[in-house]
Amino acid sequence: MCPLCPSNEDLNAEVCIHPFTHVDMAFQPFDWMAEKEKEREKEKEREKEKEREKEKEREKEREREREKERERE
Repeated sequence: MCPLCPSNEDLNAEVCIHPFTHVDMAFQPFDWMAEKEKEREKEKEREKEKEREKEKEREKEREREREKERERE
């Protein structure tokens, strides 16, 4: 049984479009999905970290601009 197939019935591997074997699914039905979910979470965290770094750089640039303005006055 493939939990991702819409009919949720026993299917032959030729019918299922999902990238795993039904033999594997019989033993560990949710390992593959859990692993993919962990990968997605890690990717989201990396994206958040990149965004934080970009924001820090923007803040540094703003501070430099403020310093230049103060020097001009």
